[in-house]
Amino acid sequence: MQRTETILNMAMQIAANLAIAFEPFLPFSSKKLKQLINHENLKWNDLGSIDLLESDHQLNQPELLFEKIEDEAIERQIQKLQDTKNANKTI
Repeated sequence: MQRTETILNMAMQIAANLAIAFEPFLPFSSKKLKQLINHENLKWNDLGSIDLLESDHQLNQPELLFEKIEDEAIERQIQKLQDTKNANKTI
């Protein structure tokens, strides 16, 4: 049980650090992750800390961080790019 607690705590510390590190590149996802872990006051200087969240820290209701992209949507985008490429060849 103790090992499981440690693993979960480290996983949450990593998630909190990712929320900080991703902010310049994925600001909306970073904000959502901070909301999910219920800690929106994380700062750049906190990056790398392993004590960002207390052991009894309460998380918010879980939800998906990213929307799943279905294969059909990917195929449509590939076809769209191929059509553009073919149209540019004829010019």
